[in-house]
Amino acid sequence: MSRKVLLVVFLVAAMGIAGVVSYWASTRPDGLDRSIELHGLQPAAATAPEGSPPASPLADYKLSGVDSPFLSNGLAGLIGALLVLAVLLALGYLLTRKHRPPAPADPRRAEAPDLPE
Repeated sequence: MSRKVLLVVFLVAAMGIAGVVSYWASTRPDGLDRSIELHGLQPAAATAPEGSPPASPLADYKLSGVDSPFLSNGLAGLIGALLVLAVLLALGYLLTRKHRPPAPADPRRAEAPDLPE
């Protein structure tokens, strides 16, 4: 199997997992949420007035404006995975690009040096 085919298979699998399996993710607080609870801090979303728009379009791993919980969670997972992929590809490009020296002059076009007679 070629490297490109393998990359496409892994990409499709990752997007499938992000879009489908993310619906069954744990609802228990993650480490950051748990630390906030333990130290009595309130996130900005908790202090926002009722009815105000969410601080993020993907707040709580749900896409705002989508009524279906399965679709909302799946789209949020898919968008998040695509954003992470885009950032990693951009970072990889920036770190691996090479500074190419200018191309040497074409030797066929170069003039013959003046020789002493």
